[in-house]
Amino acid sequence: MTTCLLLAAGLLAGDQYLFTEVESAARRGGSVGLRQEGFTPWMRHPSGGAVLVLGGDGWVEWTLTDLPAGDLQLYVRGLSWRQDAVTLVSWDGAPLGAVQYDQHSTSLAWSRRVATVRGGGEHRLRLAAAPGNQQVPYLDCLLLTTALDVRPDDEDQDFRSFQSVLPPLELPTGRVLPLPDGQGEPAELTSVAGGALVVGPNPLTLQGPAATAAWEARIGDGAWSSGQPPAPVALHGGRHRLELRQRVGERLVTSGAWMVEVPALLSAGLATHAVPRGTAAVEWTATLHAAVDQQRELAIRLRLLSGERVLHEAFRAGAAPEQGPAVPLGDLAAGRYEVEVAAWRDGQPAETLRWPLYVYEPAPAEPWEPVRRVTWNERHLLLNGRPFLGRLLYHTADAALAKRLGCNLLQCAGWDPDPREKIAEALERCREAEVYGFVALFNNRWLLDQGRFNLPHLRQVIEQFREHPALLGWDLVDEPDGQELDPAAVAEAATLIRQLDPHHPLWINLCRPDQATRYLAAQDLWSYDAYPLGSPAGLRGYLEWLSLSDRQVRGQRPLGVVLQGYNSAGLRLPTPEELRASAWLHAQHGYNWFSYYSWFDPAPALCLARDPVLGSYLAALNAELLTWRERILSGRLEGLHVNLDSAAVTLPAGP
Repeated sequence: MTTCLLLAAGLLAGDQYLFTEVESAARRGGSVGLRQEGFTPWMRHPSGGAVLVLGGDGWVEWTLTDLPAGDLQLYVRGLSWRQDAVTLVSWDGAPLGAVQYDQHSTSLAWSRRVATVRGGGEHRLRLAAAPGNQQVPYLDCLLLTTALDVRPDDEDQDFRSFQSVLPPLELPTGRVLPLPDGQGEPAELTSVAGGALVVGPNPLTLQGPAATAAWEARIGDGAWSSGQPPAPVALHGGRHRLELRQRVGERLVTSGAWMVEVPALLSAGLATHAVPRGTAAVEWTATLHAAVDQQRELAIRLRLLSGERVLHEAFRAGAAPEQGPAVPLGDLAAGRYEVEVAAWRDGQPAETLRWPLYVYEPAPAEPWEPVRRVTWNERHLLLNGRPFLGRLLYHTADAALAKRLGCNLLQCAGWDPDPREKIAEALERCREAEVYGFVALFNNRWLLDQGRFNLPHLRQVIEQFREHPALLGWDLVDEPDGQELDPAAVAEAATLIRQLDPHHPLWINLCRPDQATRYLAAQDLWSYDAYPLGSPAGLRGYLEWLSLSDRQVRGQRPLGVVLQGYNSAGLRLPTPEELRASAWLHAQHGYNWFSYYSWFDPAPALCLARDPVLGSYLAALNAELLTWRERILSGRLEGLHVNLDSAAVTLPAGP
């Protein structure tokens, strides 16, 4: 069977962008399956699309015909989640290499350019799982394009093949990518051109058979500007969707859309976005990206704001320093402030950046002591006999970072071929940073393979680490319901661990409400994760789980939650206010340990740090939870109210 990547009918010559969904592969072999589009099969995505999953020997293959002649650039869109989930690509039987991504995360993303191939005629394209993969690759979409050094935005969507209605804008700098529009009737243009994209007004020149008609342009969801040609389009630094359309009378005759990237005029940042009250100052950096001759026309202004009131202002002409003078905070009261950095030209701000700055009440001291014994009852974990308020930084090995952010728990993991060395290192980092660790027992084949625990290897790990002074408990398995692990196999492993070590609890985290009680026999600590933010449900998306735990689990064992802290397909990271509301909503329902999701991204290895404000804010939230420690652990939270629409939290009077 052959596959033809069809172009949209009636379109004219120009750079071609040929997309196909991976599940359309004509041939497949080995272990190949489909899952609902998203990181896990139970996370539904509005597109209704699917991702293809390649097991250890899985492969898919296309025979491609009617490709444009000449060079084509090949890109693959997939889940860039692990270094040991590798996809190999071949063209006409010759290996092209592995699919590589800019960084590892749990979001679908476009790869770097895999290779340049020759089109025309008939060709075979194959994707296959690499031998020795520890995790399966997830694949979504392919792109073959005649355009050089261009790839789509990572926004999750299902694609179709197309040619642009208008040729790509002739912009000497900045990447340009036409997007499918499906609107109007194509009308040939002899040129669509613009100069180098800059911050500020950008004129466009449009010529064609209907050049006397009215043109309209807009950026993103902004207002349409009209004219002949369109009025200059004002741009800020970053990626933008540029739309053009032309009307003759009321009839739309031409429309098109492009993604354009504008070099930022200014980049700046704060060292942190949340500080305890009493902090003297916050460091900041700023860099101008204009040409050297233009920098002489620019200046940098920094302001510290409380509402509209300016608390501090600094102004510096000329090239920006790599690091500006610290922003003095003095004796600011706890609350929310803003820091503004602007590049000024001709007495006017040309580019302005703003961030919130949270000043929070410092947390009371929380002394660390070596673990002698961990027990648990129907409500609490008890560390050395004292109720424990858990704040866990999940899926990261950086114990010092966890401590700085106010967390007192870490996941300690190791990898194949033998995880014990890395587990030992992680527990030692916990001891040095004075936090505690849950040892993960599931994320390598040495301990868990093909749905069964290796009990002799499990015994070795338990016996080696059960006396470690930083060990709080055993992270037996994450999301067994999502993996459809046999509860009997999980219970078998739990029985062995309890025989070897009755002094540390077993933690199992769940992800499917319809499976929420299948693993209770193996759970000393019950917890779940859900990611409703960014969906229509918002914070109300937690209520199904909270109702379930109220009815079936509360009062039987301690309750924990992995709060949404990464941006899954189609969703997003929470705002600081939403993260705070999520934590207090769960405290209201008897939860007394909170985990914040992180992953194997580049340093500082924290998905929350994809949003620097949110990552910083975690310290403020943990300080507040620790201040209210006794009330949370006792359940005396009468008067606590969480507004599920605005994410506003009203706390009881006094901790």
